[in-house]
Amino acid sequence: MNVRHWSAMAALLAIGIVAGRTTGSAAQDDKPKYDFGQLTVQVAEAKLKLAQMNLERMQELNNKVRGTLITGMVEQFTEEVELAERELKAAKSNPGGDPFTATVERMRLALRSAMDREKRALATYEKAPDIVTKGDIERLRQVAVVADLQLQRGLALDGADSTKQLQWQVDVFASELDRVRVYSYLLGQNRFGEFAPGL
Repeated sequence: MNVRHWSAMAALLAIGIVAGRTTGSAAQDDKPKYDFGQLTVQVAEAKLKLAQMNLERMQELNNKVRGTLITGMVEQFTEEVELAERELKAAKSNPGGDPFTATVERMRLALRSAMDREKRALATYEKAPDIVTKGDIERLRQVAVVADLQLQRGLALDGADSTKQLQWQVDVFASELDRVRVYSYLLGQNRFGEFAPGL
């Protein structure tokens, strides 16, 4: 190959690179611009609507045949609506979202839910000690203690370094995943009712 041939190839390559860059930047300009804050609000609104629809469906099922769902399950769906409302409020007040505050709110609800389950278990024990045992009540009390301590840890990190806040959030979610794993196993073995009677 001669020098002229190499020069022509180099010129074609240069033209191709320039054309590619021009096309690429034009394509990037054509991409729609997304507003992260607005999308965060839209996600929170959609989650609230879904939570409300789920609660309505649970109530409808329970109204058709009284007692179809245990009290704890209906309360769980009610709490999901409350959590979604809090997340929407947080998304509107902080356009970029605030996962740390959302996790603190989730732990507040977890603590309240754990305390409610403990109270229901105690009431059931007083009426039917053969269904709910003292051990069941103590386990539920310990669930409330853990939730309270996790919440206190989160509150202690208010204003702390974001890395520490993130580590706490990861710890909270890891604990939740462990509980889901245990409960899924119990459900698979058809033993959940024995593990958490009357709830």
